[in-house]
Amino acid sequence: MTPETNNQIDPLDAADVGDTNIAEFAKPRPEGAISVDHLIERIKKFGGGKKFGWKLLDNRGVEVTPGDLALVAGRTGHGKTTVLFNLLIHWLDAHPGETFVFFSYEIPPEAVLLKMLSALTRHYGKSGGWSYNEVRKWMQRGDGQAPEGLDVNDLRDALHTLQQWEERLIVIYRPDWNVEELCQHAIRLSATVDKLGAILVDYLQIVPPPPGEHDGREVEVAIIARRLKRLAVKLDCPVIAAAQFSREAVQYGDWVPDGTLEDEKVLKAIAKRRPQLHHLNGGAGEQEADLVVGLLNYQADYLAACEDAGLTQLARQETGNAGLFEIAIIKNRHGELGLAPLILEARTGYIRETGAFGR
Repeated sequence: MTPETNNQIDPLDAADVGDTNIAEFAKPRPEGAISVDHLIERIKKFGGGKKFGWKLLDNRGVEVTPGDLALVAGRTGHGKTTVLFNLLIHWLDAHPGETFVFFSYEIPPEAVLLKMLSALTRHYGKSGGWSYNEVRKWMQRGDGQAPEGLDVNDLRDALHTLQQWEERLIVIYRPDWNVEELCQHAIRLSATVDKLGAILVDYLQIVPPPPGEHDGREVEVAIIARRLKRLAVKLDCPVIAAAQFSREAVQYGDWVPDGTLEDEKVLKAIAKRRPQLHHLNGGAGEQEADLVVGLLNYQADYLAACEDAGLTQLARQETGNAGLFEIAIIKNRHGELGLAPLILEARTGYIRETGAFGR
């Protein structure tokens, strides 16, 4: 086509055209340019994120938002999985229109059921709550009789609650799945539910990496965390993964528990070993995480220290049912850091505020 017959006008020459509407030749919007209206609509759609359900954290504005990767980190036996179960209870209750997916790499769905039932008997019940083994034995006997001091209605109410939630709680137990298989399955699931509330993974360091050669375990863990972060962004929902603190991060030989768990000097000694971000085992992908909470279970720490010092009998005598349990916010891209002293009832796996249930 010759220039004389071409009716198109070069945008660069638009300024020289008399009555031509320059808007017709405006450049397209650059990719990635923000739209304030669009972002406001997204904020309205997704809300302010999910609170943890404990006032000491919620009042600080601690929450996980769509696209976040949050790590719940602790040493062995300090309650990482227990925190995930308590979060599930809080969120299933508070967000009735949402579905939650729990990827378990350690315990099968039957154990998930028993642990959640045990915590629910304390959360909603009127008695002291049923332990994991009490719930299991009650189901196996089938006689409907409650152990002495417990109310069978508490367990039946917990069962009824979990049955109401069963369409919104998906438990995946495939310890052979690598992180890519986990992500692919989560994406497929997201297309089958009305709204995906959160994905929980237990736990980060035992999720197999994607196929291929990787330069050491720390690199593998970082890759896994990066995949989970990408999954959170893609699905517009939070991903919460338990993570392991290094066993070598704290040496119990630093002190001998000369006293009971109630002694102030013992509590202060345990408090000195509060988890820090650099304690994460193998790096644990903390650079990818938007939020990292560190757990300190005073009973578990005391018991480990007693065993390390050869004082197992003292530990058995002094470790009771309920104990101080701290959740520390040690990384938070969206807000402040902080510390929440709570109570873990080891018998039921229920984490509560201090002073709840009258004590």
